[in-house]
Amino acid sequence: MKTQELQALIVDWHMGELRPEVEALLEAYLAQNPAAKEESRRIEETLAVTKKAVQAHPELVPSAGTDLKEAPKVGVPARHSQLPWLKIAAALAVAGGAGLMGFQLGAGSAGTQGGLASGKAEKAQGKVQEVRPALAANVPPSPWAKYRISGNNDRQGLLFTRVEGN
Repeated sequence: MKTQELQALIVDWHMGELRPEVEALLEAYLAQNPAAKEESRRIEETLAVTKKAVQAHPELVPSAGTDLKEAPKVGVPARHSQLPWLKIAAALAVAGGAGLMGFQLGAGSAGTQGGLASGKAEKAQGKVQEVRPALAANVPPSPWAKYRISGNNDRQGLLFTRVEGN
């Protein structure tokens, strides 16, 4: 038997609401199960305390003829969520980051396109010159690979080119 079922039966039993055959079965079950008998004793003590409290303060329990009134509504100050501001801030941060990245890509591809255009013109004239990005002289060598991102006009996408170090 589940604990909730047992507790409901014990409360009904102590209130005198069980039929005699169900009461006899519950008494037999309690006689065989010491834990259930202890639970019955605890519920009986709780009911006794509740009965004393109701007798001492009858105004707490409405009678059959008493009109129940709604409790007065207490004004709760409106709480403003900061969630909409956080959403706006996140959207602005994403838009700013995308704008900055687009600007840097656009600025990089403008310089690269000029270099490619002049390189093509030089190839047409017979002068072949290798175009390498200028690296700062005071940058220490790094074990990490460096890449340059530029626009790829043939495929209309981005071109990632590995930049050789010092």
